Amino acid sequence: AYRGWQMMTNGVSEILYRYYFYPTTGTMAVGPMMIDGREYVFDNQGRLQEKVRLGIDVSKYQGYIDWTAVRASGVQFAMIRVLGYNKEKNSYAVDPNFIDNVQRALDAGIQVGVYLYSYAFNDKEIAQEINFILPTLNQYKDRIVYPVYIDYEDPKLVDGVSSNEERTNVLRAGMNTLQQQGYLSGFYTYYNFAKNLINT
Repeated sequence: AYRGWQMMTNGVSEILYRYYFYPTTGTMAVGPMMIDGREYVFDNQGRLQEKVRLGIDVSKYQGYIDWTAVRASGVQFAMIRVLGYNKEKNSYAVDPNFIDNVQRALDAGIQVGVYLYSYAFNDKEIAQEINFILPTLNQYKDRIVYPVYIDYEDPKLVDGVSSNEERTNVLRAGMNTLQQQGYLSGFYTYYNFAKNLINT
């Protein structure tokens, strides 16, 4: 049985894949794991993923999070929700767990990025959402190393926005506004929305 690091080459000198086998059992490593104090991620066939980082996204719906345990599991970064919506007050709301999650994730040595769950139907509304979160976001500006993403997927955006071009313009305006404020920006959504409801 194999033990430790093993390599598959192309028969000449180029390394195609690297694998790791537990020294005690000879079992091939899969998923995230620590080896000699360093984090690695292996795919489900045991191949080392050289450029993959393991991350999670969280919001108030995950409740209290033990960030030390999250770090110990191999997670390297977290995308933390900053903006939601308070239906009772019919207004924007900072996720009630945002500050606690950001602070404790950073304290645990996990890098952070942020996402805002957007309900914006037009350029004006995306600007309002971003302006609403900026005072909270700016408290951590120097410590947010991943982008601020616009999570653009709510079902209301399908019927409430007239065209793919309009939805694309909303995202473009939001990302530009975030960049003007000094943040890396991006968006995420689900596959069907990206393929059929915006111009990508």
